[in-house]
Parts: sequence; C-alpha cells; structure tokens
Amino acid sequence: MGDKTETKVEFVALRFSTLLFIIVIGFFVLLGIFQLKNIITNTTQMMYWVVCIGGLFTFFSVFLFWKTKIRGNIEFQNEAFAIQIQQKNQLDVFPYNEIRDYNIYNLPIKKMGVVLRINRTKNSFYWFVFENSNFFNTMTIIRNNLQNKLFSKKLSFLDYVIKGFFFLPIVLLVISILLLVGGLLYMIYFLE
Repeated sequence: MGDKTETKVEFVALRFSTLLFIIVIGFFVLLGIFQLKNIITNTTQMMYWVVCIGGLFTFFSVFLFWKTKIRGNIEFQNEAFAIQIQQKNQLDVFPYNEIRDYNIYNLPIKKMGVVLRINRTKNSFYWFVFENSNFFNTMTIIRNNLQNKLFSKKLSFLDYVIKGFFFLPIVLLVISILLLVGGLLYMIYFLE
C-alpha cells in the first residue's frame, strides 16, 4: 500500500480583500483630509482633525482585520496527492500534479506574517499571520512539506508587487523621520 501519512497544520490567515478595501477607504480618507485644508485655516485645529481622523481610520483598520481573520488548517495528503486548505466553509484542494508553481515568503517585518502563493489555473494567495509562539514552527512545517512535494518554486511579478507593497509602511516611516529631522535642522540653523 502507498504512504498514507499526512501532515495537518492549523493557521490564522487574513484576507487580501480586506487589505484592498482598507486601501480604498484610506484613499478617500486622504482626499477628505486634503479637502479639510480648504475649510479649516487654523493649523492647530487642522492638526487635531488630522490626528483624530488618522486615529479613527487606524482603529477601524485594526478592528476590520481582527474581525475578518480566518482560522483554518492546511493538510498535505500523500494518498490523495493533494494539498487541502480549509477556511471556515471554504475548502481549497490543490492536487500536486495540477500546481504549476508556488512561492512562500516572509513579509519585511516578521510579525506581518508569511504569504503563500499557489498557482494552479490562477494564483491563490494565503496571508498567514503571527498569533502565538508556534507560528514559526508551523511555517517551517509548511515550507518543508511544500519543498518535499512540489519542485516548482519561483517568484512571479505579483510576488514582487506584494513584497513591495508591504515595504511601503517602512518607507513611509523613514521618509517621515527624515522630514522631521530636516524640518528641525532647518528651524535650528536657518530661521532667525
């Protein structure tokens, strides 16, 4: 008889559709803030509004991610030659012979999680997030099983886009720090 052993791992994942929704809402929030500058002329009041709206948007985003996170499990079956990914009422089955390629990679900050992309007829993305101390053991098990069963790991253009997108908060943080330091230096040395 064939090898009936299988590996089953539990995970917590976030939806990319939630991320896209938050990006769209964030765009409209920024447009609203830019419109406020025409209404409010006092810079102190404007700063209060920007901080308040930014705080509310951040709270809304965290709450939405927390409410839409998915608990599931991923199962590597040897007898069925397939990967099954169970999330709530949705079951995704990927037979090994139909998987064209895959990729699994860490996001820039490890606490952001890990992205798994499986390409069968179209790309399926899974965003695994850190919830407890077993996260890194779980990701090691998933990586090892994927490497043992699938040989076509490669980076696609979408992988570069996702990695670049998740670098955006780091880039914005560096730019804001540079602007703050530059503004302070300007005020110290060039204003009289």
